[in-house]
Amino acid sequence: MRVETLPQLLFFATRKQPNPKAFQRKVNGVYEALPASAFERLCLETGLGLRSLGLAPGDRIAILARSGVDWAVCDFAIQLAGGLSVPIYPTLLTGPIARILEHAGCRAVFVEDDEQAAKVLSL
Repeated sequence: MRVETLPQLLFFATRKQPNPKAFQRKVNGVYEALPASAFERLCLETGLGLRSLGLAPGDRIAILARSGVDWAVCDFAIQLAGGLSVPIYPTLLTGPIARILEHAGCRAVFVEDDEQAAKVLSL
């Protein structure tokens, strides 16, 4: 398999190097293993969800969240759906967030939690 894109790298890694403990994810304050196959499934399902919502190739989707497994799922899902990721630091205030979203022409935003959602909803 020739790997030329990040989504292809995802499939290569999850299928050729299956790992039941590929990621650690915090759930209710406790770290749990997330198998590579489950990570791939989450990426695919989220990407399909974006396409079902009307995401077109080249559309920009922001990710307003801290780094972690969920951030990576969003990033890969956007790429699998043909979109472009626009990462935004969750420590930013609403003014800079609004400018980034407008300048990038984002069609949607993934948010980490209620605090980040409140920032976006106040724009």
